[in-house]
Amino acid sequence: MEITVTDKLKTYLMDKSEKNITLNLPMRKFCCAGPYLPAVRLGKPKKTDEFSLVEIDGVTVYINKKIKYSKPKMNISLRQFMLMKEVYVFDPDTVCICSGGEKNT
Repeated sequence: MEITVTDKLKTYLMDKSEKNITLNLPMRKFCCAGPYLPAVRLGKPKKTDEFSLVEIDGVTVYINKKIKYSKPKMNISLRQFMLMKEVYVFDPDTVCICSGGEKNT
């Protein structure tokens, strides 16, 4: 699986003096068209022995070893709604239109 951390998120992490992201269970389906995606949060997990480590452009991503992700790519990014910022995970190859999904082109 190829994981990408977007530039927007890298800038946010640098501003927060954070370099760790955790991908954890439970996996959730956010849309009928997309895959089940892991929960994501900033920081290290409490029990690091249950996680694999991946270094991506200076960001350490802790991935729960029990995660079963079926897609070849996963992106981690930052989105903002009003004043709230949220780290989220998405499949870059699926556009959610709630009718089966389409490929990005």
